[in-house]
Amino acid sequence: MILCSESPEPLRITSVSAVGTTGKITVVDVRTRSNPFLEKPVQKAVGVSYGSLASAGMMAHSRTILPCRSSNPAAGSEVALELSVPSGTNSATRGWRFTVTDGQHTSTVTYPLGVVLCSTPTMKEPACAALWKSYAEPS
Repeated sequence: MILCSESPEPLRITSVSAVGTTGKITVVDVRTRSNPFLEKPVQKAVGVSYGSLASAGMMAHSRTILPCRSSNPAAGSEVALELSVPSGTNSATRGWRFTVTDGQHTSTVTYPLGVVLCSTPTMKEPACAALWKSYAEPS
């Protein structure tokens, strides 16, 4: 996810939780870095990978969301989440609730980015396929 703040000051993520869930999804870690698409040379975004955020290239323990700038509205920060589900279960969410602060004020924002996590060998397994289908339907 690439997020930016309209606040003149950077925001710090204090917590993240899944919203609209089926099953249990735990946010193990949250890390940010500057927008990798604006780096020279362009860096690879985390996307979807297995393993820790550090193994995906998110080395710094930052939780800062950088401000958008009128001179560069594509600025901002890549936000990556390391997620976990109980072994042998399938879980899904319709979005993420971020609590952020600028040091003086705290705010909560919901970001509608769905995720389906299946413990099955393939997405074609009936239980996983049904979960995918239910989350593909408009809510």
